[in-house]
Amino acid sequence: MVTHPVRSDALPENHQYEDEGCNFFPACLCCPADFCRFDARKGIYTLKTQSRDNAIIDDRQRGVPLRVIAQRHHISVRSVLRILQAERERDT
Repeated sequence: MVTHPVRSDALPENHQYEDEGCNFFPACLCCPADFCRFDARKGIYTLKTQSRDNAIIDDRQRGVPLRVIAQRHHISVRSVLRILQAERERDT
């Protein structure tokens, strides 16, 4: 077996990483998010909709009518129903 010398800068422990963060938080190591926007399947869209979906679920649990929830979040009543259905499926 022939081995080739490894460049010293090719090893992760010899590389200087810069924690540049993202457009949500300036540094990855200090970010309060549960998961990284770059690891999310749909990236930024997932982060935005997750907080919106949680607010929709909270509104519905407080008894807010579907039409009011839809108007508040600028989506259709059908979208509200889809979000609530997805939450019910996650719970089971």
